[in-house]
Amino acid sequence: MRIEEVLNRLHRNLKNGLGAWETQKLMAPPYREKPDLEVIQKKNPKLSAVMILLYEKEQSTHVVLTQRHQYDGVHSGQISFPGGRHEQNESMIETAIRECDEEVGIALTPLDIITTLSEVYIPPSNFLVTPVLAYLKEAPSFVKQESEVASILELSLPVLFDPMNKKDVEIQMKTGMSLKVPAYVINQHIIWGATAVMLSEFEQLLLE
Repeated sequence: MRIEEVLNRLHRNLKNGLGAWETQKLMAPPYREKPDLEVIQKKNPKLSAVMILLYEKEQSTHVVLTQRHQYDGVHSGQISFPGGRHEQNESMIETAIRECDEEVGIALTPLDIITTLSEVYIPPSNFLVTPVLAYLKEAPSFVKQESEVASILELSLPVLFDPMNKKDVEIQMKTGMSLKVPAYVINQHIIWGATAVMLSEFEQLLLE
């Protein structure tokens, strides 16, 4: 799928609005309930934004993700989009642009932004995340932030969204519990949780 086709589908389907929970839940853990924004706001969530960056490489549209280092935290070793905590006097788009530059070395501008997707609440860390969708016509040269990024993953959309790569996997939680969750599984990389939820809404926007 070339970048022009992806952009055309997005612009066409975005006219009908975002799918929000109805599309997010397709790849959400089974224990995750429909978000109640009023309840979430009472928890004073930490705000953050991530960048879903699309670009063309080898005649196919790709997206970049990062794998975190192993650390003593709930998101240790997980795969996510470049992103981080919102700072005062920033818009969510500005946060995503800044974090994308810091984590993978790509300096985007507001002109590269397509739209924002539906917010995603992450209960274990009390983060409310805004996904920002952007694109570049050519493949960029990434430079990872060594302190936060263990590795950079470049995945083509046809591979990522291949139904054969959607599987239920057992995840060992920090609490010691083992849970079966839906995930995108590519070359031993397991993309689940909030990142899979964001990808699910994005994937539905690409359907004819």
